[in-house]
Amino acid sequence: MLIHYEASVTGPSHKLQGRSNQDCCCVRVVEVPRAEEAGDAAESREAPAAHAPSQAIVAAVADGVSSMILSGEGAHLASEAAVDAAAEAFVRGELVPGDASALKGVFERALRAVADVAAGEPAADIASFACTLCLVVWDGARVWYGNAGDSGAIAVDAAGVPFALTHLHRGPLSCQVFPLHDAYHWEFGFAAGAAGVLMATDGMLEKFATWEPGSYGAPTDFNREAIDLFMACDIDTDDVPALCGGAADYLRALPATCVDDDKTVVALINTEDGLPAGAAEGEAEDEVEDVTAERLATTGVSFADADGDLVVLPWRDELRLRASDVARAMGGSFSVELEYQLMCGAALDRALELATAAAAERAETYRVFEDCVIGEPKDFEAVVATGDDTAFDEME
Repeated sequence: MLIHYEASVTGPSHKLQGRSNQDCCCVRVVEVPRAEEAGDAAESREAPAAHAPSQAIVAAVADGVSSMILSGEGAHLASEAAVDAAAEAFVRGELVPGDASALKGVFERALRAVADVAAGEPAADIASFACTLCLVVWDGARVWYGNAGDSGAIAVDAAGVPFALTHLHRGPLSCQVFPLHDAYHWEFGFAAGAAGVLMATDGMLEKFATWEPGSYGAPTDFNREAIDLFMACDIDTDDVPALCGGAADYLRALPATCVDDDKTVVALINTEDGLPAGAAEGEAEDEVEDVTAERLATTGVSFADADGDLVVLPWRDELRLRASDVARAMGGSFSVELEYQLMCGAALDRALELATAAAAERAETYRVFEDCVIGEPKDFEAVVATGDDTAFDEME
């Protein structure tokens, strides 16, 4: 049986500021339709004989970018829209191992859900709703995933050994994240052999592993003790409410010196022993496509139109060269501004000019902030609460 539990709490810094939790999570269990209910479309696809799950869990975590005034609402909109779209895609049989096209459509729908609300805010734009988004569709062994920003997901195999799914997508400055509407840093992929999945926003994700810096940061070391605290649970459905409450207590008990940010964790666990036959082998992991600034610079720019369809505008040679230089230097900040100008109806060359200027100004703001306010970055060790710090330990 597939079980999930989750917790999301406001971080100490936001409590001091009187702000609400900017994180959001959304989880849904999806029943796989029987063959006779799936219609002709299902009959035309080849179903894997070795692994035929009866259900799947669709889950998303999102983190509003704290500096943006409506980012919490953006996280809520994006996570719910992504889960709705991914559940529909799974039931229709569109999620095929090694094929990320359906997940791209899911992220486009999530972005459109945010953009539609942003269009109705006269005093705001889509950047005001900036958020990260990590999405997982897991059937107890196979996992499809998508990620934008510095939330993420880690899987564990049948022996409890963790392995990475997503990467962190950040700019050259530690406080710069590539959010959902920076579509050029979207990441999609597939992996087999996942006996469980642990998802988190950045406040907790960086306590589960040490990550490389940069726009495609991979984990270099896992904190097995912290991961096992959430995943090594012998539970059944009756335990889920207590686990949710205990997990929330644990997150609140973490000191601000460990995690000052909002904290969200979603745990997906297969209570059956081992993996279904054929689920751990024969389907090699396939990171389908990492959409980076390089693609932006070489193929063109894309954005969702009013109908939710993806519009791709190819570069002219001179614009491509300019975009390449700016994208490498400014990354997500540039592409966020570029998409906004295009959605406002600016011509491509004019949008590039405006986006370059705006991104340069924002990059300078980040630089001054990091140099004058943050100073030397603090390297907090991952802390695992013990003893009487939390009731969560007592539930293991």
